Amino acid sequence: MKILRDMFNDIRSSIGTQEYNESVSYVPSQYIYAEPIDDGIVYYNSLSKAIVLLNDANEFTPTEELVRRWFFFPEGTDQYKFCCDVKDKLFIPREMEDKPNSFVVFTTMACNARCPYCYERNYDHKVPMSDKVALDSAKWMAEKATGGFSVEFFGGEPTTNPRAIDIITDYLRENSRYNWHSTMISNGYLLDEIGVEKLRDKWRITSIQITLDGVYDDYNSVKSFIYKDTDAFKKVINNIELMIHNNIFITIRLNVTMENKEKLSKIIKYLNDRFYKDNDMISLYSYPIYKNENETPWTEEEKNQLYQNFIDIENEIALTCFSRRNVDTTNWDALKIYNCMGDRGNCYCITPVGNLTVCEHHVNDEIVGSIYSEERDTEVENRFTVRRDDYENCKTCPFKPNCSYITMCIGVPLCNDKLIEYRDQMVRRGIRKWYAVYKEDNAPQPVDGANICYVDVQPTPNAIYLPESIPPEARQQMKEGE
Repeated sequence: MKILRDMFNDIRSSIGTQEYNESVSYVPSQYIYAEPIDDGIVYYNSLSKAIVLLNDANEFTPTEELVRRWFFFPEGTDQYKFCCDVKDKLFIPREMEDKPNSFVVFTTMACNARCPYCYERNYDHKVPMSDKVALDSAKWMAEKATGGFSVEFFGGEPTTNPRAIDIITDYLRENSRYNWHSTMISNGYLLDEIGVEKLRDKWRITSIQITLDGVYDDYNSVKSFIYKDTDAFKKVINNIELMIHNNIFITIRLNVTMENKEKLSKIIKYLNDRFYKDNDMISLYSYPIYKNENETPWTEEEKNQLYQNFIDIENEIALTCFSRRNVDTTNWDALKIYNCMGDRGNCYCITPVGNLTVCEHHVNDEIVGSIYSEERDTEVENRFTVRRDDYENCKTCPFKPNCSYITMCIGVPLCNDKLIEYRDQMVRRGIRKWYAVYKEDNAPQPVDGANICYVDVQPTPNAIYLPESIPPEARQQMKEGE
């Protein structure tokens, strides 16, 4: 047995390493994925995040090293409750955190494209952010930041109001006490007109997310730009190339619907052929697009079709030159304590009129305050910490440590067997990618003769052990064995 990666530090600080007692009857953790590879079988613990390599399945027994890393539990343990307890212990309420290090600035809610799936198309405040609000926003961010921070420019289309970004970044460059950088979510159409020097050096843009919906006419018809005399697809692709050749990283998002799988397949092939040599500066991911709240509820057949398209597109991405980088960007390996920026407590969104929200999907409602006031609507803020009720199958799902959603989220996945199939596939693909990178990067040799490659775990003296999830008889046995 080799322990390829030990427990994550935050998990270790919460629950410590489990004490081993040979008199206790153990059962396997329900949070284990076993993935066969050439060297044996990789066992991944989605709760503790430890990864071990065994020669075969017969080695998966409750040894001291595996028990210490929570691959096994005392018989009778409520493992679902234990998982929920771990996540609850690590959660920091917004009112306790409230140390913003991330800001999303909506320079405008207007856009030069007319995407049919856009959730912002009915939003108010179509006017651009004024010079005054831009300057006041910059001052507010510089004052509220408690350390290095990031600014994400969003919209609408943020590049249709470059003056606001000029004012904000000019002020921050001259007056911020801390280091900062910026990112952008854009359709990419105006990037060349703004210019690389301004984007990279004045605005300090390090990465830009751009959504693509197909190639050539497929893309142009979906985007429906207001500029009728240009080939928008060609212009955006050239802008992507311009950015990556000037050290601005590009993340390309593919929005998956029930109808557009063929169009997305074409853009995946196009991107792979066009940017094969530049894949270190591009990542590619897809995401299913759900109906708006006011539309007819999903049928099971519709959900299955959407997720099957999603699975098919992800499988196609996995065969491209971008697949290796995606090992760092997928969520197969994340202990999901927070759902998003809304409940994390370290991010505020600033609307074009200076209002504050905690979620980029709720800039038209759910206002928590203003940059012009110290008052906060804690009732609204607290709504973004209410967890969605789990389904019955969540109690035995091995993906549960990586899954957390709040009731306010308009993009909550509609879980069913097809989505569970995708998540299982995603985790297993992530394990294989992780192991390939591990092997390729020449991982360190075992230390002190022990078959452990990454050693950093020590029992944590002040760890919060969670005995309430362990059956009383097992707790007593463990106590007697100490």
